[in-house]
Amino acid sequence: MATLSLTSLATHSLILALVTRLLILAVVTRLLILALVTRLLILAVVTRLLILALVTCLPILPLVIRLLNLPLVTCLWILVALDINTWGRTSINPIITTAKAMYTPSTTQLTIIMASAQR
Repeated sequence: MATLSLTSLATHSLILALVTRLLILAVVTRLLILALVTRLLILAVVTRLLILALVTCLPILPLVIRLLNLPLVTCLWILVALDINTWGRTSINPIITTAKAMYTPSTTQLTIIMASAQR
């Protein structure tokens, strides 16, 4: 019987929320199905690149983030989503814990982000 950790449960909820948001966006703006599928594929590629960055060499993670031109908050959510070991090898949870500790914004930075998002 598979055990779901809190992080895995949050990951599934996040993915469901993202897909729901994309579907609503598709309905509201009348996007073609191709555009929706393209966005989902891009998200999958981004996730794979971040997994590769974490598993191979953590110091290249900032470079990958810059190359993908993603907001830091998005990358943090993807890091949380990486609770599952994709290749079935050694656990990457310690790497994720280290990455989250290194790249988690401080309370002050989060306050600034929240304030700027409300404008």
